[in-house]
Amino acid sequence: MATLLKKLRIDYSTLIMLQGVTNRPREEAILAHAKMLDGFLEGQNDQCFVSDAEREKLKDKTYLHLRLREMLKEHSRKASLIVMSLPMPRQVG
Repeated sequence: MATLLKKLRIDYSTLIMLQGVTNRPREEAILAHAKMLDGFLEGQNDQCFVSDAEREKLKDKTYLHLRLREMLKEHSRKASLIVMSLPMPRQVG
């Protein structure tokens, strides 16, 4: 990451390589996400809804994103710029 920042001529004061991204997110984050989905769950909204099967299928991915959000908020509150490397998207086949 440091090499990439230097190539892009981005001056930085701190470089933090985060560990624990695969840990389960805090219960508060999970509850906040559930509250955000309220009204869009199967049986609550006929036009736009998230099925129980879809929620279960995407549970691990959702938890990963919730954990990333937690870590960004924790480590980047005063940051002017955040540079992240993300995994390549999977091909849908």
